[in-house]
Amino acid sequence: MKKFYTVLLSMLAFASISMSAENLGTKYTGNVTIALDPTEPIVVEQSVYLKPTGKGLSTFALYDFKLAPEMPTSMGDIVVENVATTIAYDGTSNNFKKYVGAADGITLDLEGSPINASAEIEGYELLDETLNVTINVIWHAEGTDVPIPVSFSGKKDLGELGQEYFGEVTIILDPTDPTKVPDQKVYLRSEGGTSATFGLYNFKLVPDMPFPMGDIVVPINVTTNSDKSLTYTGTVDDLYLTLEEPNEICASATINGTETEAGALNVTIGVTWHAEGADIPFDVTFTGSKSGSGAVTLVSASKAKAFGTNGAINIANCNGTVKAYTLNGSLAMTQKVNGNATINMPAGIYLVVMDGTACRVVVK
Repeated sequence: MKKFYTVLLSMLAFASISMSAENLGTKYTGNVTIALDPTEPIVVEQSVYLKPTGKGLSTFALYDFKLAPEMPTSMGDIVVENVATTIAYDGTSNNFKKYVGAADGITLDLEGSPINASAEIEGYELLDETLNVTINVIWHAEGTDVPIPVSFSGKKDLGELGQEYFGEVTIILDPTDPTKVPDQKVYLRSEGGTSATFGLYNFKLVPDMPFPMGDIVVPINVTTNSDKSLTYTGTVDDLYLTLEEPNEICASATINGTETEAGALNVTIGVTWHAEGADIPFDVTFTGSKSGSGAVTLVSASKAKAFGTNGAINIANCNGTVKAYTLNGSLAMTQKVNGNATINMPAGIYLVVMDGTACRVVVK
């Protein structure tokens, strides 16, 4: 390693400007391996980012690249745009997405000596959210090209996604026959002030899909209500989902949701697929609770039950106060129940909170 490092320093003798790092999308954290000397590879803990940017395209970014862990400063950023992104699932392997791309004109800096470089990437994202990428970097020195084999292996970094909520997703393509996908997670990350980011990652249209369609990530505005509940609203265009190769879907999404003071979250995601000659709208809802809060869990984990009928909410096995919230966060009903009860309600969708549990009900 040291001899390669010394040779590179001696070859390079002109100035450089390093790009500043920014979050380009979903973060993956793991290890970068640099094989300057194949017999003595260097391993550096590092993160990379992937962001969908167009139909079948993504941007790959390895920020603050270091040739060795002990380097005092990074060499700069390796960013490859217009990376071809395809579904690689074959029904027998774990490969989900394949990424292939190249970039010229990458500028790096080695202790004050600028490097002109190019990079080729090829990699796979697996169903378990592991990303494996080979990054073939070529440094173009005066009269000499120096290939630097670089690879990355890591997993999607959920730690930066924000507060986790656990619950159930309902896809309403056909209002008479909605599809429920249990055991789902969404995330809310504060961006400061009244701004936040909502994320439904690894979205599936039906539970038995062999691979997810992608991520629904929406910047949202947060409003605090008088009852200390929160209302979330936001819109995103140029959302890219994959139904089946090569049928990538360009979509837009609108968020409307509420979170009670106890941590019960109910969100409606209005998705519009922009197909050729037609827009296909459908709703995706999430009903759940803040993970780890201990305040609210799904009703399926409790003896208390709630379900909607014509003009009423039926309550079973509840001893305590029942509250029903509308989708805009307003308290629509509060009533003490001892055992079972039928509570008359206008038609609508409600988040019912009782006995420290929450569920979504539909009153017709």
